[in-house]
Amino acid sequence: MRNNHYISKFLTQRWRSPGLPLWHYDFSKKHFSDKHSVDRLFARRNLWSDQIENFLRDNTENFSPTFLANLETGVQPAWDEYKALFLLILFQAARVSHAQTGHSNLSTLSIFSSKKLEMLAVAAKQTRELVGFRLPNDLRFFFPETGIFPFPVDCGGYFEWMFALPISGRFCLGLVPQSVDLNLLRAQISYPHLVAWSVGTSKACGRVVIHPDFYSYKNSPQELESKIFECRRFTDTQSSLINQVHSLIDLGFSI
Repeated sequence: MRNNHYISKFLTQRWRSPGLPLWHYDFSKKHFSDKHSVDRLFARRNLWSDQIENFLRDNTENFSPTFLANLETGVQPAWDEYKALFLLILFQAARVSHAQTGHSNLSTLSIFSSKKLEMLAVAAKQTRELVGFRLPNDLRFFFPETGIFPFPVDCGGYFEWMFALPISGRFCLGLVPQSVDLNLLRAQISYPHLVAWSVGTSKACGRVVIHPDFYSYKNSPQELESKIFECRRFTDTQSSLINQVHSLIDLGFSI
């Protein structure tokens, strides 16, 4: 039986420190757990076909060993790796949907030709830009079960969603709408709020991986659990408010 990962192992592997297990929190069980391997984390047996597995491997995981580390230092990737990164983020929601509901459009995507995937990546690049965000020294991201997490950004009087992929404890990549003023975004962004959004929302994310720098909380998990739930309350409240505003705007345009 094949062990299919809906979150690529090369991403979660970076959340381990030598000699320490991978530590994660389960919201439904309200429980911290250790894993000494990423092989069974965010994975299911026979989740999808070999065709889908091979498609994801060949088109969203074909990075050089130093690719993610280079991104953190500001090295511009070659187009093939840049394209794979776009596709990784674009297809992540489908991978999670398949794991949670058994339904997604991965079967359709897996028969796309190389030319069609190229066109998809180019079209995505025309509407959204990949932007890196580095946290201050005293903050760390969580890694959500969804792989990516949303973050609301100001598009000149209304909010759009940026979708961010945590690359390490202090660095994430965001797919930012082209309509966003990046200089203004960097000047106004709240990094504590960006960290809070990395725990995801109750609707979508049931588990988060804890960064190794939080391992000192091992002897006092209640304090870390309180921090995690504080973040979750914030994201749930903000998500609900933003969705309500969007609904009102849509209602106004329909009248």
